[in-house]
Amino acid sequence: LEPSPPTTVSFTKRVDAVPLDVAGLQLWWRADAGVPSGAGDLWEDLSGQGNHGHQTDGRRVAGLVGDAVSDLPAMRFDGGDDVVEFTTPLSTIRTVFWVVRSAEESGVHSKRRSLLGHETSRDLYGGYGAPGPIWDGNAALSVREGQTWVNGVPVDGRTKPRPTEMSVISLVTTGDVRASLFGDTQWSESWLGDLAELVIYDRELSALERRRIEDHLLARYTLSESLRRPEISPPGGVFADTQDVTMTTPSPGATIHYTLDGSEPTPDSPEYAETLSIESTVTL
Repeated sequence: LEPSPPTTVSFTKRVDAVPLDVAGLQLWWRADAGVPSGAGDLWEDLSGQGNHGHQTDGRRVAGLVGDAVSDLPAMRFDGGDDVVEFTTPLSTIRTVFWVVRSAEESGVHSKRRSLLGHETSRDLYGGYGAPGPIWDGNAALSVREGQTWVNGVPVDGRTKPRPTEMSVISLVTTGDVRASLFGDTQWSESWLGDLAELVIYDRELSALERRRIEDHLLARYTLSESLRRPEISPPGGVFADTQDVTMTTPSPGATIHYTLDGSEPTPDSPEYAETLSIESTVTL
C-alpha cells in the first residue's frame, strides 16, 4: 500500500500554554490538539472548561487538513453546512481570538460568513461579499463598537474584508455577546475556509494581555514577517535620583539591543540582559 498522510499533533507544557495564563478563558480549540478522529465530530476544549466542539450529523462534519499553515493543521469548512457546535453555549463573551482564513469565492457566489454563530442571535454576524467585511451592520452593537485587530493591527471590522490568508483576528467587545457554534448562523451561510485555533474569554482583556495572546499566535503560526517592538517600562518620564528600567520582547527567542544616546540600535549595540539603572537624562 501507499504510505498514509502524516498526522500532526502538538503537546504543550503547562508553562508554555499562554492562553491558560490569562484569566477568564472559557474555550480553547486548537486543530493540532484534541482532534482524535481527525475531523470536527469532536474537538476537545483545552481551556479546562469542558466546552468541547461536536457534530453528530456526519453530513455536517468539517475535516482536518494537515500542513494548512506553517506545518500545522487546520479544520476546513466547505461553505455548505459544516458546523462545530459548543457543548455549552456562551452568553458572556468579551474577547475572542481566531487563527482563521476565509477561502476566496467569486462575486456571483458571495455570501455572508460569520466568525461565530448562535441559533437565535446575530451578535457576530458576518458581512456580505466575496470576501465581505468581518462584521455586518446587523452584528451586535457591542461588536461593531468594539475593537478589532488583524495580525495585531487595528482595523474597522465593519469595512475590513475577511482575510483570505491565514491570519489572527482579535475582537474585544464593549459588552457581552453570545455564541454557540463555529461555522454557521441561523441567518448566514456556513464558513468557507480554515480555522486553526479559537480562544474565547468572558472578560475584556487589557491591551497588554491581548498583545500577549496575539504575539503568541503570530509566532506560533509564523504569520508575522517582522519582530514586534520591544516594550520599555516605565515608558519614559521624569525621575528624581535613579530610575530602574526594564525591557521585554513579545517575540520568542529575540534579543534586545539598545543605546542611551538616542541613536538607532544595531546588532553591535549593547544587548539588554538585566534591569538598567538610569542616573541622568538620557534617550533610550
